[in-house]
Amino acid sequence: MSSRFSLLFLGCTLLAGRMAGQSHFFRDEQRTFYGGIVGGMNICQVDGDGYGGYHKAGLNVGACVYAQFTPALGASLEMLYVQKGARDINESYSPYVGQYFAGYYLDLNYVEVPMMFNFFTNHKLHASLGGSYSRLLKSKEDLTIDHGYAIDHDKYYFNKNEFSYLAGLTYQLYKGLFINARYQYSINTIRPAERAVVGWGIDERNHLINLRLILLMGSAKDGE
Repeated sequence: MSSRFSLLFLGCTLLAGRMAGQSHFFRDEQRTFYGGIVGGMNICQVDGDGYGGYHKAGLNVGACVYAQFTPALGASLEMLYVQKGARDINESYSPYVGQYFAGYYLDLNYVEVPMMFNFFTNHKLHASLGGSYSRLLKSKEDLTIDHGYAIDHDKYYFNKNEFSYLAGLTYQLYKGLFINARYQYSINTIRPAERAVVGWGIDERNHLINLRLILLMGSAKDGE
């Protein structure tokens, strides 16, 4: 499902990219601050849970502020609602029930505050490096196997606080409209191995790719 969402997302942005002019938003506007909105998706997995692959898709939405210090350097701060987690569904066989689908479902909902340093090029592309703080709002975890399994959420709980590092690229599609792709990985564990329901016996960490659209609007020009 996440691959379908990503293909649809990329298709829409390529269509918008055909409308793009030759203007360079951050050079033409010459403003110190830009406010905007962010909307897109996370393609997620959790390292350490025993399952592989980016099979979980989640929201990545909120607001952002850019500050441009020089033509080549700036910073940005975001306030986001994000959905992370993992998915795994496989056909299996049991002597008790025969053929069945075994599944693992993990939903983690956070409020997240990323801070990025942005490096602007002479073209319509800028690169970003930074980190984020996330606060867990809600978690939901289910495991489907042949004999049934009830997860004790008080015993297998997740850490409330998460710190991540991020690296990404952002390209201007049209005036203040940008497409952003970002890699994100947990610095600290989201759950230690001894509290994991399933896994490889190592601490669990969020591992995801952000695909977003960013719409920026400038404040008053410097000197006005």
